[in-house]
Amino acid sequence: MTSEIPSPASPRPEPRQLARVTLAQAAADAVREMIMLGELPVGSRIRQRELAAQLRVSRTPMREALSKLASEGLIRTDPSGQAIVCRPSVEELEELYEIRQLLEGQAAAHAAEHRRPEDVERLRRIVASLDHAPSADAWVRLNAEFHTALYRLAQRAELVRLIDSLRIRTEVYVRILVETGSSDEAQQDHRDIVAALDAGDADKIRSLVHKHLRHTRDRVAAVIRSQGGS
Repeated sequence: MTSEIPSPASPRPEPRQLARVTLAQAAADAVREMIMLGELPVGSRIRQRELAAQLRVSRTPMREALSKLASEGLIRTDPSGQAIVCRPSVEELEELYEIRQLLEGQAAAHAAEHRRPEDVERLRRIVASLDHAPSADAWVRLNAEFHTALYRLAQRAELVRLIDSLRIRTEVYVRILVETGSSDEAQQDHRDIVAALDAGDADKIRSLVHKHLRHTRDRVAAVIRSQGGS
């Protein structure tokens, strides 16, 4: 009697499907950067046909790219079906940063347990680069690099994956912080975090990460409210 080989749960994608997925991801990355750089301003309507032509992709991967960005909270669809760049809100800011405090504090504590001298030196170099970042764009990228490098030391892949997804959704708030000249306090937080990491003090670094995220949340919330947001 021969045993049957079970069929896979889902069929393997055809090459064309793989190519389309790759295009959709590339388009999502490009549009996300345009939003972060302010090339697609907050509240502006996204003209899918023109954007697809600009990025040289067809409408299908463009539509899939916008769907991905909607899941990240960067765009929304109005009642007419028009995609719009989301306006930052204090309510969303507070909820996302509350979750980030829980996850990132835990990741930082694990990082303190696994750090090596070379890891600490790498983070110090990133902090030094932040001091001399030539633009808001560079500061935002280096800040993301700092936090990514820190949390990956935790050796908790699923935890880091969750943190990465939240960081993408909150990058717009980091940009607000930098563009309003409020990054000096964040830099001091970075230095304190590296010192706690170097000492291997899990409780201290957890507390510092919580404080760091609260600082960002409170300063950005004040900016949004001053601009008439809620």
